[in-house]
Amino acid sequence: MNDLFSYAETHEEKATTPAKRDNVLTVSQLSNQLRLAVEGQFSSLAVEGEISGLKKAASGHIYFDLKDDQNLVKSIVWRSSADKLKLNLEDGQHVVVYGKLTTYGARSNYQMIVTRVELAGLGALMQKFEEMKARLETEGLFDAAHKKEIPFIPHKIGIITSPTGAVIEDMLHRIRDRFPTHVQLYPVLVQGVGAKEQIAEGVRYFHSLPVHEQPDVLIVARGGGSLEDLWAFNEEVVVRAIFECSIPVISAVGHEPDVTLCDYVADLRAPTPTGAAEMVVPVRADLVYTLSLMKGKLDQATLNYTSGLKKHIHLLSKALGDPKSYLNQSKMRLDERSERFYSAFSNFTKLKGQMLKPYMQRFKLENWQQLQKSKHVELERLQKRLSVELLQKKLIENQHKLSQQHKLLESYSYEGPLKRGYAYVTSDTGEVVRKASEIQSDSLKIQFIDAAVNVKTTK
Repeated sequence: MNDLFSYAETHEEKATTPAKRDNVLTVSQLSNQLRLAVEGQFSSLAVEGEISGLKKAASGHIYFDLKDDQNLVKSIVWRSSADKLKLNLEDGQHVVVYGKLTTYGARSNYQMIVTRVELAGLGALMQKFEEMKARLETEGLFDAAHKKEIPFIPHKIGIITSPTGAVIEDMLHRIRDRFPTHVQLYPVLVQGVGAKEQIAEGVRYFHSLPVHEQPDVLIVARGGGSLEDLWAFNEEVVVRAIFECSIPVISAVGHEPDVTLCDYVADLRAPTPTGAAEMVVPVRADLVYTLSLMKGKLDQATLNYTSGLKKHIHLLSKALGDPKSYLNQSKMRLDERSERFYSAFSNFTKLKGQMLKPYMQRFKLENWQQLQKSKHVELERLQKRLSVELLQKKLIENQHKLSQQHKLLESYSYEGPLKRGYAYVTSDTGEVVRKASEIQSDSLKIQFIDAAVNVKTTK
């Protein structure tokens, strides 16, 4: 005890001796040294806790306590950092704050200068989800213009999911029940390490196949779970693989309340994996029934159409009349005109015969024979006198004269004037009428180039 007191006295004496007064600190000096020590030791911190007593000052600074079950730390966010916060701070939020520790000498306490705040646990994942969603949406990955149409009846379906578990079994069972078709499975992990790489690689695999080997539609599927369980389907590598895929993609991740970024980028979102199987293929029995109804309607429409055409044809046939009757009338008109033609032709030949009578008298056979004999004798006499050249010349001259006579004879023909528009007029007795004063009968026959016409005369 004496030693202790002696030490205490000695120590007190040393502290108060004039030789040691240079080591005495003022309160401010002590406070500054503490601040420098604390800031040097805790210059970069990440502290998790709950926000309490949140206050937003008019200056723009934010004050709050960060606490857990036993302790709290005074915290402040300066205005320069408060303007950059992406999170709207509220009392009761479980957060992780980033900054440094300092002291406040005026109150002999320490406080944390906060520069960044994130939600802790699930809240942090949700914040990351919203940030990534906003960024990808700004890039246009979720635009409706990029959505591809899902085929009505796919011939081949590609499924990217775990090969074990109820999900793939339920999907295959539902497809077999509704509309059996070929299914190609790409097995992947759906959560944990390596899941995002395998899912993205599955999408790229189907995309890289030759067009004739590609499935008509892809289904990216997983059963329900927490946000952490489904996080592989929020990874950017998976989202971009789906966006770049040329095959229509259906996202069937989790249950209906669950939302992932795959749901936004996919061409169609299904509420569940089983729902995706129902959406990708129709019910075959319903299609058969619908086709049967449509066939019945088509048959009835065809029957109604043909019946209408038959009625229309029947009405037209009535309006048209009997074709045989028209044919018989045409035959009668043909017979009548044939008789008129033969009669006119007979009259025409008789007329021409009468016109040729004067010429025939001049060319009677006896006279012709006598003329021929005399000419023959003369010809023999001339042949003796003329040489062959003179005979040929004479022959040519005679041919020329004969041609002129032939033309003259043609000019006397009745057809010449008729062709030039004249007509040949005879009385009912067949006498030629040249003047109006020669008309003695009540009717005349006028012969044109193509036919003869009977006309009545008036005085």
